[in-house]
Amino acid sequence: MKSPILPLICTLLILTATTALAQDTPPLGKSHFTLELDAMYIQHESFTTDDAGLYLGLAGYGHIGKNWYLGAEIGGGGGFGLFLVDTSSYMPIELNAKRAFALSKSFVIDVGGGLSYSRVEFTHNSWFSDTDWSVSDWTFGGQVMSDIYYKAGSVLLGLKLKYQLTADLPEVASRISADDGWDYSNFKIGFQIGFMAF
Repeated sequence: MKSPILPLICTLLILTATTALAQDTPPLGKSHFTLELDAMYIQHESFTTDDAGLYLGLAGYGHIGKNWYLGAEIGGGGGFGLFLVDTSSYMPIELNAKRAFALSKSFVIDVGGGLSYSRVEFTHNSWFSDTDWSVSDWTFGGQVMSDIYYKAGSVLLGLKLKYQLTADLPEVASRISADDGWDYSNFKIGFQIGFMAF
């Protein structure tokens, strides 16, 4: 009768190697790309001037080691305006770092943050006079974010939360007499779809 020890040792070695390889696989692939649609709440100055709108964005990230990812995001959005008189638009360019954590085989969560440089525009439309005006400018900012993804093969479905702070826009503040300053700090929550590259 042959001893089962040698086949058992071989089986354990194969399982150990397979497990080690699986652990070396980054949770969100070597890179991943997503398209997002968010509801956006813009905190201009106070509750009486805050604005709500929609945001559409693209993101791409590459794995840099130990489940850390470095990437960029770009998008555009705008507020619905105060009584359809004043409108705001906003286009951030972001550089972010984040770390991913595998919750299970199918679910991954990440947390991160970074810096942004945003093109913003404020337009005042007056229905009853010829005093319409618009201000366009660039402003620096920073953000923190978290995503949760469901993985179906190479496809990613996810939810995103992000809070972004931006610097004030003095020209807008002076024109509308905003004593506490005027900025485009915002909170976004939305849905993502994308894919991973292995």
